[in-house]
Amino acid sequence: MAPQVTLYSHPGSPNPLKVAILLEALNVSYEVINREFANDGPNGMKSAEFLKINPTGRIPALVDNENGHVVWESTAILTYIADRWDTAGEFRGKTPQERSLVIQYVSYQISTFGPALGESLHYLFNHPVKDLDRSVQERNHKELHTQFAFIDSQVKGRDWIALDRFSIADLSIVPQLVYLTQYDGLSLEGYPNLQAWVARTIAVESVKKGYKSFPGQAAAATAL
Repeated sequence: MAPQVTLYSHPGSPNPLKVAILLEALNVSYEVINREFANDGPNGMKSAEFLKINPTGRIPALVDNENGHVVWESTAILTYIADRWDTAGEFRGKTPQERSLVIQYVSYQISTFGPALGESLHYLFNHPVKDLDRSVQERNHKELHTQFAFIDSQVKGRDWIALDRFSIADLSIVPQLVYLTQYDGLSLEGYPNLQAWVARTIAVESVKKGYKSFPGQAAAATAL
């Protein structure tokens, strides 16, 4: 039987991983097709073929093989999957109040934590004078530690960040935290609530299954 969806991905990116985790949680069958960054060759994200799927030339992108619907941007994909298959609201929230809490933390990831991570990784991978201007990365790291402290406060005395159970809010943030420790070398030491929450999330069965499609990132998760 053909997979229900096709996930366009890259093995080193945490954003397609989020999608894989939710698909695993909802028992939606999927295939992963990896694309190369900044490449207009046949397997690249800038190829004419892939730009028909996602005109921004980025991953993730998802094709619903049952109805032909195409959606890109990880949060839009997570929302589509939840609306389509999480009819009980187990992961997206069962009530307006629960859904607002999930969306609240997903929005925080989009507006605050994600950009802070992006600034740090941009410096790490792309800054032309990184060895001459360490103050830029020092500022980036200071902001990330501010966010670590904030998340630590949000999960204090709680198992999960938004609901009384694992939700889309948790899987939206934790893969990025793991990715950050892998590539930027930042430690989560000193944030015990955050560390415990990350460990709980990584131990969720659907998270472990999702990481199997991303072995490089799985090694980093295991090392935490």
